[in-house]
Amino acid sequence: MKDIKTHFPMANKIIYFDSAAASLKPISMIEAEFKYYTEYGISTRSADTEIGKFLSAEVNRLRARIKNLVSANEDDQVIIHSGTTFGLNQIAFMINDNLKEGDEIILAQNNHSSNIVPWFKYAENKGVKIIISKNILSDISDKTKVISLSQSSNNFDNEFDFHEVEKITLEKNIILVNDAAQAIVHEEVKLKNNQIIIFSANKFFGPTGLGFSIISKNIFNKIKPKIFGGGATNDILFKKDNKSIDIVLKENIDGYEPGTSNLAGIMAMHGALDFADKFNTLEAKNKIIELSNYFVKELKKIENYKINIYQRRDKFIVLFNIKNYHSQDISSYLASKNLYVRQGKFCSYLSFDNENDESFVRISFGIYNTKSDVDKLIYELKNGGDFFVI
Repeated sequence: MKDIKTHFPMANKIIYFDSAAASLKPISMIEAEFKYYTEYGISTRSADTEIGKFLSAEVNRLRARIKNLVSANEDDQVIIHSGTTFGLNQIAFMINDNLKEGDEIILAQNNHSSNIVPWFKYAENKGVKIIISKNILSDISDKTKVISLSQSSNNFDNEFDFHEVEKITLEKNIILVNDAAQAIVHEEVKLKNNQIIIFSANKFFGPTGLGFSIISKNIFNKIKPKIFGGGATNDILFKKDNKSIDIVLKENIDGYEPGTSNLAGIMAMHGALDFADKFNTLEAKNKIIELSNYFVKELKKIENYKINIYQRRDKFIVLFNIKNYHSQDISSYLASKNLYVRQGKFCSYLSFDNENDESFVRISFGIYNTKSDVDKLIYELKNGGDFFVI
């Protein structure tokens, strides 16, 4: 796909190096969301209408496309929700019912906070042991029931081999929860037995406020809904005493998605997937590797600062800091030059527990980045002075 920047309106307004937080949006996604509001604009609750039936079909069509994206089977399930953070909370809440005192959960040390805090909060009163682990494999025991990690993190490289962990969880019948928020864009992500994959649309050229949990059939059959409301209930009946009630919940996927769906987001995601289907994944990945290597090479040439550089193996993310200058000052200075980067600890606090450096500037590349973008970034870093913005 030539002139890829022309597909992203914002890419012509800002120089954007924060794709690990959210991707820029292609025109096809923007137009699909606009079309929902101008041509449809109602809820699937209007189920007996032509538009209502069409929207319901589009919801199910998106489920099928998401399954195809991660090579899931037809009888695996897709819960549509507001994003990875919600999905991880929901999954931790539901899995908690199947855990008992003495069971163990292993969490990767470089997990995002949304893949740490829910597990502690839901399991803390059950006597379940939670292990924070760097390499995962050495902490697996006969008591391990769940391993939750990121196939690819938003900061440093994993210190474990994801596929080796995956292999052992299959052998030992351990539930593997894969936060694929980062990996879904740059790597092959596949659902296997006893697995859950969770990711957000907004990092995959899609809208904000939309995400997916893809759950293998054998796990889905063991969990129950934990969030309730409209559309997830078949009936509520008074018992004979007219004081207490019987609640009849839906047992299909609707029971896990109470409330009105984000239909505008769902239609927008179709537009995002339409765009993604058109470009060459390998070509895009190679382009990012080339840009990342070029950036690191040029960054090392800057002699007027002492720069600490960390480049990920996949090249998608480069972290750096400059001695005697706070990363927030650097980020603010770059923002004043229309360069959008990220600084801090990226919601992954334990990743920095053993690091000497307090925080980093993060450069994360997208398919819309160009060599001229990198040249502008290098120029401003080289001429940043004290990085003080008046």
